[in-house]
Amino acid sequence: MRFLIRFLLMISIIPVPVIAEEISYDFIDTSIWTQELSGITPTEVYKGISMTFSKSLSKHIHVLGSIIDSEQKNEDAFDSKSIGFGAHYSINKSTDIVLIYSHLKYHYIYRQAPFLVFRAYKGGRFNSLDAKILHQFSDDIEMSVGLIRDDEATLDLLYKGYSVGAKYRINNNLSLRFEMGGLKDSKSTISADKDFSEIGIRYNF
Repeated sequence: MRFLIRFLLMISIIPVPVIAEEISYDFIDTSIWTQELSGITPTEVYKGISMTFSKSLSKHIHVLGSIIDSEQKNEDAFDSKSIGFGAHYSINKSTDIVLIYSHLKYHYIYRQAPFLVFRAYKGGRFNSLDAKILHQFSDDIEMSVGLIRDDEATLDLLYKGYSVGAKYRINNNLSLRFEMGGLKDSKSTISADKDFSEIGIRYNF
């Protein structure tokens, strides 16, 4: 929380540049996605593809959905689907505060040794709340910082963490983007810590 407040104070004293366009919430993201589960033995690392679709409904409201398809080297897999909505408010021409609620359904799929043709499924649901600050430092560079709260709907788990990201505009429609973050369970000391990263392309429409 202190980091979020410091970031907000920092951007509030930066001279606001002339921005050609306001922050857009009409986009499709396609990214290489990585998640590392640490604090368990062995550490699990999943790599795959994520896709997110976002569409504005009004000046301050947008809806979004996403899918993730990933696996480990041993072919254990993780996949998820989510749908939600966001509310955004402009502090000035280059800075938005964004609040996003999402409902996420996920599955972990484990190969079972020694019978590797068999698989075990473990799934659940999360209600996720993501509070972000987006700031355009120039026409081409946008950065974000946020706090995340993931409430496990089927287990007694409550993950809290952060995210930071950056976006570089290639042209009016395409941008390169990167985001990373980390979460810890605030209720249990034996559950895994989660670190994630995404790098990919955003298409604005």
